[in-house]
Amino acid sequence: MIASSGQLEASHDRPLPALALDAPEIGEIWEVATRAPAIELDLKQSSPSFVAALVSFLRRHRGPQVLVSSGNARLLRTLRQSTPWVRRFLSVRSRLQLEELLVDPLLLAGVQGVSVRQDLLDAGTTKWLKARRLFVLAWVVEDAPRARELARYGVDGIATDNLAVIDLLRGSK
Repeated sequence: MIASSGQLEASHDRPLPALALDAPEIGEIWEVATRAPAIELDLKQSSPSFVAALVSFLRRHRGPQVLVSSGNARLLRTLRQSTPWVRRFLSVRSRLQLEELLVDPLLLAGVQGVSVRQDLLDAGTTKWLKARRLFVLAWVVEDAPRARELARYGVDGIATDNLAVIDLLRGSK
């Protein structure tokens, strides 16, 4: 999620002007998204104006379980104070961030989970995270063998673009 032209948008990056395509405003897709049991908002910005717009939006749009992931621990602490009903996940995108997490317990203060790039997870790391009672979400998992491996480690959820992986995991229960 980003803010562009003062609006919250469902996008990873600002749209390219040459494409003349605008990302949908989050309000436009909220009604459809709230039919799901949970919604994850992966925050790509952390400026004060973005955080203010996000908090305002979340206060006006209560719905299903809302998960917010960000690599910015300060932003997550702000959300803990301003929107305590929102579940906060620290996003871990690199080996360096993972190593910082393992040595700095303050990074985990006030979060209920971690959203980790799947290739950073192994059995030991997952066990360490679970021992701290964190929900572990792995992303982006595109092949069935890796999905099975992560399930054996005890990962709580995966993000995938491959619907066959979801079908596989449903059938293995």
